[in-house]
Amino acid sequence: MRQFLVGVLAAAASLAAVAADPALAAAAVPKVKLAVTGSDAAPTSVTLEFPKTTDGKISVASGDKLTVSFKLLDADTSKPLAAQHVAVAVDNVAAGASSSFLVPPPQAGTYNLVLDLGSLQTLQRLSKPAGKHALTLFVSDPRIKPFAYPLGNVDLDTSAAGVAFISEANDVFEPLPELKHTMRPAEKQPPAVLSYLFTLLTLAPWVPLLAVWFGLGANINNLFASSAMMVYGSGFFGSLATLLFVFYLYWARLTLFDLLAYGAIVGIPTALLGRQVLAARAELHGKSH
Repeated sequence: MRQFLVGVLAAAASLAAVAADPALAAAAVPKVKLAVTGSDAAPTSVTLEFPKTTDGKISVASGDKLTVSFKLLDADTSKPLAAQHVAVAVDNVAAGASSSFLVPPPQAGTYNLVLDLGSLQTLQRLSKPAGKHALTLFVSDPRIKPFAYPLGNVDLDTSAAGVAFISEANDVFEPLPELKHTMRPAEKQPPAVLSYLFTLLTLAPWVPLLAVWFGLGANINNLFASSAMMVYGSGFFGSLATLLFVFYLYWARLTLFDLLAYGAIVGIPTALLGRQVLAARAELHGKSH
């Protein structure tokens, strides 16, 4: 519809141009052929010579196709013309509503518009109810004088056979084929014993580490020997605990890049606090000797 309105606007512009430039080409459509084809009846056709109309001689049943064929010529030279905007308006006489269909570019000099009453897209654009529809051919182009040819009335059956429901807004609803889907079998998971085994292997390094600490006599007896040792030592052990927690998060949810970022944030103060703890411990050792 939007394209047709563009064509109407172009036609209005052409009307203004006609007054300023009477040398614009005059279009002519000597003959228009209306043909009905379908599977249930023999093809029928009517050829109109301008300005004759159909006078209700054409009836298109649901599922049939109505083809409008014509040639666009120069009225003065009888040479073929090619217009930018060529459309056929289909007016529902009973409803007073109008639909428009753009005509495709000509093939071998002949314009052909096919209205397929078996197509849901066509039925959605046509107004309801079924019955008498007036056809009008419109031609507009900046180089051509606007042209309109009332083709007359045709009987269109827009009942949409085989369609489940058509709403008042011309939305067509029909049953869709059933969707069948086979679910993919569940992937095999490793035995739970294997998972527990790898968990124990992950925690196993703590056993020799604690054994070495106890063997060397590691203790925190001097952690509170001075205020500096207490401050730096508490911060150092807190940083170590935070670093271990970051490794746990990496195992649970973080990516390698997240680990490197958070590890750098926690690792730098851990190293600095560790250095201060060693310095304070050396100072305390020097004072005791």
